[in-house]
Amino acid sequence: MESSVTYNLEQCIDHIGFGQFQWRFGIILGLFSMTESMEMMMLSIIGPALQCYWPDLTDFQVASLTSCVFLGMMIGALFSGILADKYGRRRVGMISSVILAVSGVATAIATTYSWVLISRTVVGLAIAGETPMFILAYEYIPSFARTVCYVLANLCWSIGSILVYILGMTILPLYGWRILTLVCAFPAIMILLLICSLPESPRYYVASGQQEKAERVLQKVAAANNRPLPEGKLVDKQATEECGSIKYLFHANYRRSTVLLAYMWISSCFGYYGIVLLNTELMTLAKDTNSSHVVLNTTNSTKCHMLGTNDYMSLIFTTFGEMLGMPFLLFLIPRMGRRSICVLQFSLATVLFILLLFVPPNALTTISIITFFGRLFLNSQFIFMYVYSMEVYPTVIRSAAVGCGSTIGRIGGISAPYIAQALVKRAYHAAIGVYIVVIGLGALCAYLLPIETKGQGLKQAVVDTVDVSKPTEHVTESSRLASVDEKRTVNEGYESTMDEKTKKNITE
Repeated sequence: MESSVTYNLEQCIDHIGFGQFQWRFGIILGLFSMTESMEMMMLSIIGPALQCYWPDLTDFQVASLTSCVFLGMMIGALFSGILADKYGRRRVGMISSVILAVSGVATAIATTYSWVLISRTVVGLAIAGETPMFILAYEYIPSFARTVCYVLANLCWSIGSILVYILGMTILPLYGWRILTLVCAFPAIMILLLICSLPESPRYYVASGQQEKAERVLQKVAAANNRPLPEGKLVDKQATEECGSIKYLFHANYRRSTVLLAYMWISSCFGYYGIVLLNTELMTLAKDTNSSHVVLNTTNSTKCHMLGTNDYMSLIFTTFGEMLGMPFLLFLIPRMGRRSICVLQFSLATVLFILLLFVPPNALTTISIITFFGRLFLNSQFIFMYVYSMEVYPTVIRSAAVGCGSTIGRIGGISAPYIAQALVKRAYHAAIGVYIVVIGLGALCAYLLPIETKGQGLKQAVVDTVDVSKPTEHVTESSRLASVDEKRTVNEGYESTMDEKTKKNITE
């Protein structure tokens, strides 16, 4: 007689716990984040170098080099999210890593501005295509450690930023921008080799009707962590027809969240990349031409201002603000709801931009202090957009939702360079005013969000009535009374075997 004991994916992942398998995933995620950061932050220092290498480049063309990456990310995020929900997270991640490595090398050997423009667009497409790998990892982590692990993995983003500034400081003056670009492309090759050892998400397998594959993967994960699977049979929501269908983003359950999150994505992306680019641009606007601003090309001396040691040290200092943002976010997560955290971070960033209105463009020390805290809040919020979006939407459209959100957000990324690198040179206060309005409206949208995800499990389908907010530790005898026909997942008896620490972690 077939056992009537059942468990769902959330219960199974929590039962297996956090072990060797998740640690391996964490290391790979850290490398992912570091690689993306190096490719993106390189844009903030390569612009001045290119204006020295190609004296005829205008400020608009330099800004376009940054915007084209966001254009590529806009396209890549949309299609990679949909494809990841239809064909799997791992497959999309592997293809994206190949494209990233090739396009990075293509940039290094570019002979014309147009070549650089096209190759950086492809880089952006590939970076966005790696987002499903973060979702893959998120779906493997137990509920009580999910948000914390994702935030810590993104600490490597800041490490990557610092690394690219150090590389820029040492490589650019001696070997030029081509070698710097080539070095920054190397980690993508390492990532491609590591992805081959990762299995596909069991949540994706179940949602797409591949139950047996999901069970085999879960057995491997349990073996890696030296834990048995829960007693009984895996039963969870299957919704093959919903997988990757973006129309469900506007289902009655998610319509309001989708609209509000779309603007929040734009605001957070615009604010974060804007303040990074603004920090660098204000350095090149400084009037004095001391050691921190070395003019290398006398035929184009009004444009060719290479960043010097003092500038790189300032950039490294402000990047530490991002690193400080990780413990700040970890402090807030167990104490505040997800919506409240978003409101707080958007609001604090808005206040900092208001302060910039009263600071002259050449007050570099004061600007560095303000951008230090600005990067703290805006990077933290940008990371949290992924966390909240992954928690709000179910497995069948999770990658598509994050992909679409990231796609919409790139509108802010595309716009940021023209404000931070072009408008700021002509109308400083107007440029800062744009940031105040855009980020301030982000705080308002966060306040209006209808869904609070703190303490809730990840849902499988668009209409999922199963309560997954209380993960389980093992199946009890009383669960055998559950009806097989109704296929209800039993939670009774789990909490009685949990220690107090586990209960506290899950509640948070």
